[in-house]
Amino acid sequence: MNEEWLPDLLQFVPNMEIAQNYLKDNFFLRDILDYNQVSKNKNSKYDEDEGTMLDEKLEPHVFFISCFTVLNPSFFDEKGGLKKEVIDGLNLGNVDKDGKTIERPFITISSNNFKKLTCKLKRACSVYFKKQNIISSELVTRGVEYLKDSCYNSQSIKYSKKLDELPHSVLGGKRILAVTRFNKQQKETYEKCMKFLCWTKRCSFFRQNEYRFMILLYSEKLRSSELEIPIPDLHNLIKVHEYSDIYKITKDNL
Repeated sequence: MNEEWLPDLLQFVPNMEIAQNYLKDNFFLRDILDYNQVSKNKNSKYDEDEGTMLDEKLEPHVFFISCFTVLNPSFFDEKGGLKKEVIDGLNLGNVDKDGKTIERPFITISSNNFKKLTCKLKRACSVYFKKQNIISSELVTRGVEYLKDSCYNSQSIKYSKKLDELPHSVLGGKRILAVTRFNKQQKETYEKCMKFLCWTKRCSFFRQNEYRFMILLYSEKLRSSELEIPIPDLHNLIKVHEYSDIYKITKDNL
């Protein structure tokens, strides 16, 4: 991300109650492996490759993400509203687990508030993990890169080989990464692999124009697929919208 550029972000949420409370008391992230479900309806919400690196070598509950859509300046028409093709693209992912279209409220984060919000989130995450005695990365933010299938596969093979060179343990008959035994160089290799897994997808998902917040755990893997981090009230740094607002929202009211 260019240092001068800050994103305008949008995220659909399950219901208005959650939207109204978003970033008031807690920050939620989900295990990336929750997103690698194969969609029978071929919609763009689920990615069967998500987090797998060709073969599943990672134990669940090691790295967690929160996903947004970047609203590029080109997404808005001359009147300032979102273009129809942009809305249609967003709705491809606005579905339930069975692929049925649903109308959900959403929140937006203006580029004007992005830096202040993420700085506060990073501090809150750092305090939380220190209190929990869990070794983790800081909260990291970045947009997803979309690769052609051939490039995606070659990169997957490259990083899969790097993962094979790292220390492993066998638990329950499954060979998994033993992240607590990394030296400095191994930790750097692991971080590069995880960045590929979290921030790289096939071109077929480009409509999502996705931006992610990510936290990587190095010690004590969580039992839950959700991470809930207490935070100060950041509600003044976001805006809450009904689903119908998607047809009239402008860059000025993000």
